[in-house]
Amino acid sequence: MKIPLHAAVVLCLGALVTMPGGTAAASPHPDHSTVDSLPECRQGIHEEGTYGHDSGLPRGKYAFVVNSDNPQGTNGSLVVLDRRTQQVIKTVSQGLGRLPDAVAVQCDGSTAYVANFASDSLSVVDTESGTVTATVPVGDQPAQVVLSPDGRYAYVVNTGEISTAGSISVLDTKTNRVVRTITAGFNPFRMALTADGRHAYVVTDNTVRLLDTRNGKTLATLGNPSSNGLLVGLALAPNGQRLYAVDSTSNHVLVIDARTFTFAHAPVALPGFGLAGNAAVSPDSSLLYVTELGSTDVAVVDTATDTAQPTTITVGRNPTNVAFTPGGGKAYVTSSLDDPKGLNIINTSQGRVTSQINVGSGPFDVALVDTDRPGQSKP
Repeated sequence: MKIPLHAAVVLCLGALVTMPGGTAAASPHPDHSTVDSLPECRQGIHEEGTYGHDSGLPRGKYAFVVNSDNPQGTNGSLVVLDRRTQQVIKTVSQGLGRLPDAVAVQCDGSTAYVANFASDSLSVVDTESGTVTATVPVGDQPAQVVLSPDGRYAYVVNTGEISTAGSISVLDTKTNRVVRTITAGFNPFRMALTADGRHAYVVTDNTVRLLDTRNGKTLATLGNPSSNGLLVGLALAPNGQRLYAVDSTSNHVLVIDARTFTFAHAPVALPGFGLAGNAAVSPDSSLLYVTELGSTDVAVVDTATDTAQPTTITVGRNPTNVAFTPGGGKAYVTSSLDDPKGLNIINTSQGRVTSQINVGSGPFDVALVDTDRPGQSKP
């Protein structure tokens, strides 16, 4: 049975793999001079936005959670949670593949894309009917789905086997067909898109790669200063200025100037007792949350000073992914080994969990979507 590499580390099902670090390459980088902030609609990298069209779901505020049913992986599901009532209003299980582990949702909430790690496929879900409308073969061991800012393309990050190269499958969301496959080195774990969707950052081969999404070419690479590290997490600040790459081995965060694609600060050491995993930046770009696999910790970094807060936020066991609400007042964290505390809701101003919800077996990823009319309040 296929198990995600990061999950295998936590569950002691395999040894931690180390890879050689790369070096920075002098080559073109994205021009952020005309981009003040990233667009609101960015569910694929765990941000939330408002979309101005009618949705298949009633207007409201929703959390889409993928339950991996890890390690069995045979009874995974996608649940839709009404964030106002904190009640599950829909569960989709029939038609999904084995070990679903990632989700992205169109801005109007009409369509969800679920990566099935052990089936090497992507499930396209109509959220109104709660049915899988298409199953698309992708690369080996898909672990993330990122939607382009306009929703036209879905980028599926395929980690590949430990000893084989991974890839990025580019899906045309109008036809639900893969139109391009981008070579992405060994074990790509995460990617992040720039505001215009023309460039992508990817962590792979213990390096951060800068890609041109139009042709899939690598424009530059930036190596992890720790040659024995393992980069598994990646988050781009909404203001487009900072990129954060998470080293699971050293429990550090690399701070990168996204405009020049150079290191902006020494690596930030994280508190806590787990392996640093995935990350997300608050909408105002002031806070970085990092989940720590194999623990109950979420680390918090003050991005103004690039320092970690001395204490972590306690959540359910094995936190895997995190998403902020658009106003930044709350963060939603999935914990894959603690079903009663599977979805943790954090009050970010208080720095503590205010609610924990059982949403299913092995919650692994979460995406937030508002289908309210533009201009309504965003908590």
